[in-house]
Amino acid sequence: MMFRRIILSIGVVATAVFAYMAMQPEPITIVDDGVTTVHESRGDSVLEVLNETGIVIDEADMVTPALSADVSTDRVIHIERARTVSLQIGYGQVETIETRERTVKDVLLRYGVSVREGDDVYPGVRAPVTSGMTIRYQPVVALDVIVGDEAKTLYTMAQTVEQALREANVTVSDQ
Repeated sequence: MMFRRIILSIGVVATAVFAYMAMQPEPITIVDDGVTTVHESRGDSVLEVLNETGIVIDEADMVTPALSADVSTDRVIHIERARTVSLQIGYGQVETIETRERTVKDVLLRYGVSVREGDDVYPGVRAPVTSGMTIRYQPVVALDVIVGDEAKTLYTMAQTVEQALREANVTVSDQ
């Protein structure tokens, strides 16, 4: 009878220790837009962990694994934040967009713009994208200029024929 009590006691203690260990929070690494923090959490899903830590996710942000997924075995959650920027292409209207692109060049490529030599891009194509910035892109235009028997292609951002001819060193007389 005594042996049975000892075995039962060991079983109860082992179960209590196992339950205690299972209830302990585990470290989870969260990489939020390049900033790494470690949180202790008991959450099983990514959403539970982020709610527990108070991290707010915008619908344009990208979370890996997905919010609805379980925390991965490597216990790492990656968050890539969207940035709000203003984008003006050519003489068009300024558009406010949400983007997760890292550089101005990547934003322009996402919108179908391949920057060519001579195009005016502000800020430069290698500039990092930050919230609130304005990106302006003005492409050069290929213009064929024929004077007499000579033809040449002029790449210009001139807004008038007069400006383009001046850039091409073409003098126009009233005769």
